[in-house]
Amino acid sequence: MIFLKLTNQKNKHTDLSNTGKKLSEGIIKTISAVLCTALISQIGFVNAAVSDEQVSGVYTSAKNGQAVINNLKYTDISKAEYDLKDAVYQNGALGIFPSPGSTKFNPNGSISKEMALYLVYMAANRAQDIASQGQTLNDARTAAQKKTGLQAVLYDGSLQLAANDGLITLQNLADALQTDQSGLDAAAFKRSTSVTRQEFATWLAKALMLPPVYNQQELFNSYSDWKSAKAENVPYIEAILENNIMSGDGKGNFNPNQAITRSQAARILKNAENVILPLRGMEKRTATIEEKRSTKDTSKGYQIDYNTYYVRNSDGLLDSISVEAQYQKPTTTTNEITGNAQVASRTEIPVCKNGNITNSSSLSTGDRIEYIAGLEDKTVYYARVLSSNKEIGYKAAIINSVNTAARSINITPLKQEIEYPNQEVSEPKPQTYSDGSIVYENKSYSNGVINALTKSKVDVSSIKPGSVVIIGINQDMIVEITPVTVKKEREQGLVAGIVEENNPQLGYLTLYNEDGTGKTPLEASTLRTFNYADPNDVKVYKNHVPAELSDIEPGDTVFVRIDDEGAVSSISGVPNYSIYYGKIVNMKISSVTVETEKGKQLIFNTNGVDVIKDGKLTKISQLKNGDKVKLIVNNAPNISVLKEIVIEGGDRLVANVYKGIFESYDDLSNKIMISNPWVLTKGQWMKNTTDPFMTIAVGNNFKAFFGGNERAAKTLNTLLSGTTVYIASEKDYGNGENGVVASFIDDLDKEVAYNDKVYNTASSNNFTLGKALERISFDNGTIVVKDGRLVQGSSVTADDYAYVMANRDSETGKLVAGVVSIENRPGTEAVQLYRGRISSIDEYKSVTLQSYAKLDGVNWNYANTPMTFNLTADTRITDTDGIAGQGDFSSYSGASTFYDRTIYILSDGTNAVEISTAPYGSYSITGEVTEMTGGTTGDDGNILKQPDGIALRNCKYYDAAKHLWVSIKDSKFVLLTNSLVIKNNKRINPSELKKGDKIKVLKKDNTVTGDAYIVIVEE
Repeated sequence: MIFLKLTNQKNKHTDLSNTGKKLSEGIIKTISAVLCTALISQIGFVNAAVSDEQVSGVYTSAKNGQAVINNLKYTDISKAEYDLKDAVYQNGALGIFPSPGSTKFNPNGSISKEMALYLVYMAANRAQDIASQGQTLNDARTAAQKKTGLQAVLYDGSLQLAANDGLITLQNLADALQTDQSGLDAAAFKRSTSVTRQEFATWLAKALMLPPVYNQQELFNSYSDWKSAKAENVPYIEAILENNIMSGDGKGNFNPNQAITRSQAARILKNAENVILPLRGMEKRTATIEEKRSTKDTSKGYQIDYNTYYVRNSDGLLDSISVEAQYQKPTTTTNEITGNAQVASRTEIPVCKNGNITNSSSLSTGDRIEYIAGLEDKTVYYARVLSSNKEIGYKAAIINSVNTAARSINITPLKQEIEYPNQEVSEPKPQTYSDGSIVYENKSYSNGVINALTKSKVDVSSIKPGSVVIIGINQDMIVEITPVTVKKEREQGLVAGIVEENNPQLGYLTLYNEDGTGKTPLEASTLRTFNYADPNDVKVYKNHVPAELSDIEPGDTVFVRIDDEGAVSSISGVPNYSIYYGKIVNMKISSVTVETEKGKQLIFNTNGVDVIKDGKLTKISQLKNGDKVKLIVNNAPNISVLKEIVIEGGDRLVANVYKGIFESYDDLSNKIMISNPWVLTKGQWMKNTTDPFMTIAVGNNFKAFFGGNERAAKTLNTLLSGTTVYIASEKDYGNGENGVVASFIDDLDKEVAYNDKVYNTASSNNFTLGKALERISFDNGTIVVKDGRLVQGSSVTADDYAYVMANRDSETGKLVAGVVSIENRPGTEAVQLYRGRISSIDEYKSVTLQSYAKLDGVNWNYANTPMTFNLTADTRITDTDGIAGQGDFSSYSGASTFYDRTIYILSDGTNAVEISTAPYGSYSITGEVTEMTGGTTGDDGNILKQPDGIALRNCKYYDAAKHLWVSIKDSKFVLLTNSLVIKNNKRINPSELKKGDKIKVLKKDNTVTGDAYIVIVEE
């Protein structure tokens, strides 16, 4: 690689003679060839597989690497444990825990508070911040008071930054900056005193931005001395423990008040590398050194020596790591005694090998290394040798599957021992465990994997499951694959089985046994593959009628006729369909989990599945958690293929979530009575009735829970009367509602409400809120509403906006969600509302505005340019008399023309969703809906007349001149026929506005009465 670079540089020189004459192209080529030959001879023989392979990642070494190595040669840790040496060397090489100028590490020495803060900020990649804060403090001092030592300035900066970030208090900072520390009282914060384990854990968690954990019973309460920790530190200690950064003394004690030693600090920082490295823009990689090449470059007028290590990374790809030494000429950097040129600059890799700190010269071919490199600068800052082994071991195996994306092969080793790659395999007997079950192993393979006999590169994707091979393994990675032919008797006549795969394009059919055995290619000869000589000549029957070969599907039971040549001549099959009814509990990219009516959960792959809604095919994206579905599944003993999902008609949407005091359950009328009823609206409990009692009908699928456990309905009256209860109801097929789940709450627990965004869902039964940084648990009794449907807690995902009603356990302090309502936040930033004057209309196709203004918050941003919107079949046009047909929407001259009229357009991109001729509203008024008036509802609950009035409280109008929101009295506005009501950038009916909705109204003035032209739901 280097010699190619040098050749190209030589080719750029067109004047190589002393006389300045140009050399011919032929001479230059000759010189290039000579240079290449010379360099190749210096490099030596190059492994064919490596030289032909493209390098995936190119890495360099650190410019100060040798200086780091020299600083890490401590004389007092030579007999220390290997893990401590590795921790000290790694932290020192990354600049987190340096001890410059000292030959001793002092592992048993203590860590002061100021040094602890410095260490946690260095770990968090805040070096520039502490330097800046320290310099600012020092600049403010008088000349006599200024500190001259760099480390003292950095400690000051760490203290100041810790106060800014809340790691210590301002009083702590004032104490720490006192010049006379001896004059402080015993309770003061003395910067030089030893830091305790709980202080170090808390500061490290905060600096690394680990979310505090408030349900401590899982880890921290397992230590007998946890109560000796300060209460405010406990959530952060728990976070440190959960991330396996610190642990106890092995005797059930955490020792919160014990001082941290330097060796403990080094190990703790090493344990936190999974958090620290991303913050520092670094990653840890593993690889095996396959080759080392040495080259020289003198093309720049001075000499550069390169040592390049070609390494096979854990993904099987080839990377290179280079170390260089530069010798400057003319010799301004010569040794004054010998006159020899000396190195002007050098890059190096600090290497830990056999517990010693050394440089890259200790690395050898076959070494398996772990190294830390920058994600952007591709510089290797530290490496350690895990093992040294150049030998390739061989074993015979059956290929189960190949995953080219993960660069891995699943194999089952055979019992026969293999010593060399061309050894014959007499009989492929798989290795088994003591219980008789077959051994399966998953191994990574090298991107340069070769055939051991031909030395040619192997196309791994072409290896078929069931193949018998001999694999060569080096450092637990497959580097060689050699196929082995094992002869089997050909099957003839009539065979039966269950289809595993039918591939007419590639010409083969694979069957399991009739009893379903043979799901893997290891169980005797049970997984059988037959070829189609010519797929067009095969006679095919499905359900006893002629069919196409492609109609034979996985899961079908088939009878296959095999001719004398061993090929399929005819095939007859029948499907094994089963029907399940249930509810979707988890939708993923390529799978769906359904809970059947009997409570059993089934998981299916959704590739190629048909989804039907309202009798029509639809996209799989239309499926939502909580949907009631019918599944059609092709079942066989060892395979189930989902063929069709039918979304049952009438979305079972959640109508309301209620809260009240449970009074009684009537099993005859199937109704629940609660007192003091409240309804959940936008994360708040609101009264929607003045009645002191409410009766709620419940369906046959009603379930009740207390403490996460299901309770029989017949026990509710005797065990839970007078208990607070949450009840979720679903809309029925009319306009009523039925209670489907009730969650009873221990009245000793305190309810806490959150309106927040989910930060993460790291564990299976809890999630963390972004703003509150609270971890919320859920159980079987938690009522979770998403997309308007009842779903399981596992449907809560990161970035969901959630209203949470949680209850803090009176004994443990753990927060358990009673209700989680995941709702889109409408806002106004998503609204695409335009206003302009019509210049032309292309009937049924488009409408063009002369110029336009777009709503942006409270302002209309004007653009003096035409804009065209598409008319679609869904575009609705509302005029003063009501809805106008698109046939009437024209710009022809006449009394009814829309030409030159001013309109609002609610758009989806360039498509007009709604067009309204409502008047121009220049004033913005906000408020909370208290009542909708003027509407009428039939006995069946259907809306007969839409509301035409709206009442608001907590109202404000926007004063554009002062750029302020000004409070005004409660307001009542009239909704016109062509008034536009918008939610989530969609037009809704006025009846869909709910009490408690926070809205913005556009009207012509700031009075508390009048016409509302535009209504936008904001929250």
